[in-house]
Amino acid sequence: MKLAALASSILATSLVALGGAALPSVAAASPNDGMVCRPGYTGTLNGTHFFCSKTKIINVALECVDRRFPTKVVRAPGAAGDSSGGRDLCTRPGIVVGSTDPLTGLVQGQDFVFAAVNPATITAQVTSNDQAEATALGLTVNDVDTAAGQPSVVVNGGFGSNDVARVTLTFNTFAIPALALLQPIPLPNLPRLP
Repeated sequence: MKLAALASSILATSLVALGGAALPSVAAASPNDGMVCRPGYTGTLNGTHFFCSKTKIINVALECVDRRFPTKVVRAPGAAGDSSGGRDLCTRPGIVVGSTDPLTGLVQGQDFVFAAVNPATITAQVTSNDQAEATALGLTVNDVDTAAGQPSVVVNGGFGSNDVARVTLTFNTFAIPALALLQPIPLPNLPRLP
């Protein structure tokens, strides 16, 4: 009960300090106050703020984002005469090139461009992962902040020879009282005393 009152007063203090806008990534408590991170999360103390975070790496397929080059061609690595390095292409209408065909006679920017990261797809993946993480923790989506790092292109990093953007997601949530992690111990059925 005392710990619950302490956690409640810490929350109220942080709400006042933040002007009523509580950020789930920042708690005004620390392990010294009996606060801990949920399983799978790592706690970091930065001054007076205790952060709970974890990371997850996702792969997002590259796309044809330029409407002038709508046809995606998944390129296989090591094709004879391949100047693309195995990178996936997007071709303009009327250009037909296979996954192992040489690019002889084709001009980059005129006949094809390289497949690229679609920011809208990254945003959708962040939103989806944010919701999934909140659900897995039994929280609302407002209780988990998810941020995406800069995507890095990995040639042939996906299924088959698909190129992907590898993105590191960082989930942040608030600390909880250490007692919240304890599970009740079931007691055996004992006979009643007269």
